[in-house]
Amino acid sequence: MTNKEMTILACYGNNGINSRDIFQRFYEHPDLSRDFMLTRLDTTHLQERLRDEFIKYGMSSLFRYHITCDSILHPGITVDEVEIVILGFIRTLKGVKNLMIIDAFFYSNEDNVLNLFKKMITELSESLQCITFFTQESKPKDAKKRSPNAMHNILKSINSDIIIKDIRTDEIHDRFWLDTDNKKGIVMGTSLNGVTKKLTLIDYLQPSDARAVIDIANEISKTQQTEKG
Repeated sequence: MTNKEMTILACYGNNGINSRDIFQRFYEHPDLSRDFMLTRLDTTHLQERLRDEFIKYGMSSLFRYHITCDSILHPGITVDEVEIVILGFIRTLKGVKNLMIIDAFFYSNEDNVLNLFKKMITELSESLQCITFFTQESKPKDAKKRSPNAMHNILKSINSDIIIKDIRTDEIHDRFWLDTDNKKGIVMGTSLNGVTKKLTLIDYLQPSDARAVIDIANEISKTQQTEKG
């Protein structure tokens, strides 16, 4: 038995046999009970084993025959491949009415970023009613290249009735796209202008994590409205 091996023993339940019979038969054979331990564990113990597996060997250790890396965006990946990956994740938010984009450095005037942003929004435009940006206040020297105008114009060109809200904050670091009504979303390891430049990750959020981020963002928005009021 290796340190990465997990053995599962199932009871068929034929003729009234249950787990107690397994233990009885096991201890009736000293040559087995001398060399092996048989014990009952609940799902908590399995949880701990899986956690230790992830920490020590990484998620890829669960895939016996190949490593899946389709949510990793790296410097060697082409622009077309980047779009396939990102748009694939974005499509899981189809039907979103109220979208939150949380990204300190999201706004950009770069053509390649604007083109990708337009494709991403087009995927979601059918039902999209309101989009709220949570970004960081830009420094004076970066104000022009990080102006929201270009991206706002793209939104209006796709849907002239869309409501656009801007929240300035430095209280959230990571990048999120969130469906606030259905409490789901994705997390991105970089802003769109950093895609293909450095190794980064894009992945789905657990519903509990999505709810937590949405709650925090709503609280930030509410606080700012109160202060302005």
